[in-house]
Amino acid sequence: MLWGVWADEIVDQAKSMAVDPDAVLEPWTRYVSEHFGHKPARALRDAVGYFAELSRRFDVFFQRFDLMLSPVLHSEAPPLGYLGPQTPVDVMGVRLRHYASYTPVHNAAGVPAMSVPLGVSPSGLPIGSHFASRLGNERMLFELAYELEQSAPWAGRWPG
Repeated sequence: MLWGVWADEIVDQAKSMAVDPDAVLEPWTRYVSEHFGHKPARALRDAVGYFAELSRRFDVFFQRFDLMLSPVLHSEAPPLGYLGPQTPVDVMGVRLRHYASYTPVHNAAGVPAMSVPLGVSPSGLPIGSHFASRLGNERMLFELAYELEQSAPWAGRWPG
């Protein structure tokens, strides 16, 4: 729902500038605007309520644990164009839900999180580890990032 509201705002901004959204925005952005941006107001309220409940559940979780670790993505980086603007919107939705299935929950809950490239795939691409923590615990994430960078530096690593 929130993606739809944001996409709808982008479409409206283009129109307010006398720009044809079809000429400047990707099909996915226009689709999300059309599909989610025009839902009833209660749908947005329900989504915001869901995110508030999700945030509360994370708060309970982080009373027992300092960090949550998950992959950043479902698999290594796909080939160029896999999520490109020419991808049909029905295919794009499936690909996005599958490929980026771990990190959106932390965005929705509003908890601080970071992704760091700790691994390398067999083809030499970075594999990210995603750490999340309780609200207000950004310092722990920064300190962890610093320690991880010291023990396994990634700044100079580049895929072949």
